Amino acid sequence: MEPLRKDLEFPDGRAALQYVQDYALAQKKSVKVARSGGGHKLVLCTSDGCSFRVQLYQRKPAPNVWYVSTFTSMHLDSCTSVPTPTQRQLEALPTLQEAIDADPTIAVRSLQSLLHATDVVAHASEKKLSRAVAKMQEAQIQAARDMYVRSVECLTKLDPGFLGLPPGPKKRGRKRKLPAAAATETVNTNCTETVVDL
Repeated sequence: MEPLRKDLEFPDGRAALQYVQDYALAQKKSVKVARSGGGHKLVLCTSDGCSFRVQLYQRKPAPNVWYVSTFTSMHLDSCTSVPTPTQRQLEALPTLQEAIDADPTIAVRSLQSLLHATDVVAHASEKKLSRAVAKMQEAQIQAARDMYVRSVECLTKLDPGFLGLPPGPKKRGRKRKLPAAAATETVNTNCTETVVDL
């Protein structure tokens, strides 16, 4: 992550806010938007009275560019803010992704216990975690479907009888024999990278 600094630019307001959220989470803190509107966002620490703050402005006349105007990156010793990751931040956690990859049907309560063992996500709510897990599981299922479709298409090209279908009609005419290298290249290009788990 790029260090927080004055005039640090972002492609839009959403990216600017997400940067501050990620910066705070790395400090094991959380932030809130105190003011927003008119090309301006004031982001404060969730602990009342804490000194951490970031002023974000929309750069004009470039409407899609936001930047850090002023900031105070230090938290007070009395700061009581705790890390409360957003759904986006939960979805990006390697620990969560690894757990779902290992067991796609793992219960949310089990994931919550796993994540609570780390300080960074000790305060992830069950509701937010449930939404993140559902989205990640759906992405995993869709990826598996896509791979299956690609595998079937590839195998069908190599062997038309793979699905129990009769071979297509023979074309009359003189066959043009391809060089072995060319034939191998065609097969490799289409199917070498496809892995099918039957």
